[in-house]
Amino acid sequence: MGRQQRGLSMYIVFLIVAMATLLAAGLAFRAGADRDGAGHAVLVVQTEALARSGMAGLMAELDAERDTILAGGLPHFTDRWALYSTGTERGELVILPWESSGNDFEAAGDRLVVSESAKLDVNAADAEQLTRLFEAAGVSGEASQLASSVVAARDRLATGRFLSLGDIVALGALPADVMWGIGDAADESSRPQRKPLSDLLTVHGYEPVLQETGKYKININAAWDDRMGRRIARRFGQELADLVQQVKQNEDFSITETQLAQFLAGSDNPPDDWDQYIDAFTDSDATTYHGRVDLNRVSSEVLYAVTGFDEDTVSAILAARSELSARQQAGTAWLAELGIVEPGAWAQVTTKLTPRTFAWRARILARILRGGRDDGQPTTVEAERLYEVVIDLSAPRPRLAYVRDITMKQTAGDLINRYGTAADQPDRADEADTLGWNDPVSPSDSGRDERPYDTGSDDAGRDDGASDPPDAAPPDGRTPPTAPQPGGHTPSGRWTRGG
Repeated sequence: MGRQQRGLSMYIVFLIVAMATLLAAGLAFRAGADRDGAGHAVLVVQTEALARSGMAGLMAELDAERDTILAGGLPHFTDRWALYSTGTERGELVILPWESSGNDFEAAGDRLVVSESAKLDVNAADAEQLTRLFEAAGVSGEASQLASSVVAARDRLATGRFLSLGDIVALGALPADVMWGIGDAADESSRPQRKPLSDLLTVHGYEPVLQETGKYKININAAWDDRMGRRIARRFGQELADLVQQVKQNEDFSITETQLAQFLAGSDNPPDDWDQYIDAFTDSDATTYHGRVDLNRVSSEVLYAVTGFDEDTVSAILAARSELSARQQAGTAWLAELGIVEPGAWAQVTTKLTPRTFAWRARILARILRGGRDDGQPTTVEAERLYEVVIDLSAPRPRLAYVRDITMKQTAGDLINRYGTAADQPDRADEADTLGWNDPVSPSDSGRDERPYDTGSDDAGRDDGASDPPDAAPPDGRTPPTAPQPGGHTPSGRWTRGG
């Protein structure tokens, strides 16, 4: 064989070996990539499972705080869980604090959950309230025109209510930068300095029509019967029960909650006596209030929007909240008791206010960590997921009203700033139901045949020996409340005090 032929043969051999080596390397890389991809998929599933555990845990702990919530207090719960540890790997959950907003809210350390009732319910607010809110929030443009646009968009919906704040943007009622606080990412100076409206608006502003004890309120306009008499007598004594019976049987009696407040404001009863009557009585068979604002946690902008009080009055209210007694915190009459507003002004606004919140927003971080304990190695984050949730306690059985994965929120925001608006990606409401994260309740365990909210116990929660017989409906013929939701799972079951 000639020298040229031998050289050509060696070249071909080298070429084949090189190609085989590249092929083997490619296959090895592909196998490694598949292995890494499978490992990443496992981590994603693990962190999602951790997050679900955190949501269930937080929901259970808030559910156990119903007595505190009914009394106007801030619920207590665990803000960090260590769920498992294998020696080299551990899973943990953290409830992340929200940024502090000055005097308007609690200190940042207390703001691990945010009251949805401290915001203005966009489904219950009228154009005048929305206008005042937009003005107080420093929204650029014509506030009244924007408010009218929101109301008009809401009225066009078949359900007459927005499912989420994202719907408002998607329907063109408000610009994305106004709702979410989005500015030009390339120029930090152009970012809005005001609060985004998403911090001040909600679609979860509802609460059950309950007394502080967890019983249904008494519908003072219902037809008189022995049951109503017993309920009034148990709380206020037989003398008042007899008086109400006499008035209702001798007159065509009807009174609104506002009129009841006006009567109290003009009576000889001191303000510290008013809350017990406001707490006990209602004027209809409705089981849910809509749009009442949590006086204990409301911001200055929302308080102004709802009440129309001037700046000095709003500032005085916010400043007084930290000094309230437990009795005062459970009602609204302290506004007049402390001389901040006149009794007549209190009577006009008390039905727009509430001392409590039944829907709480939280951010739950689930992550898997390696190292950093006893092995002397630095801690590394293998995987993490961040969720924003709203936990709804307005029905007897708690539920996830809203779930949103916000792990990539900052990145998404930067992309929106640079390339487009958030209008194409509206916020999702009741996403927990869409994902099947609220377990369905079968008729056998729904508690529909158990005793209603009015348990027949006295104001201290003890059985007084004169309990009304159990029945399948609340007093006055009302049906058990469920959280307002156009679709998805309808929660049901018995209201349980203290979990």
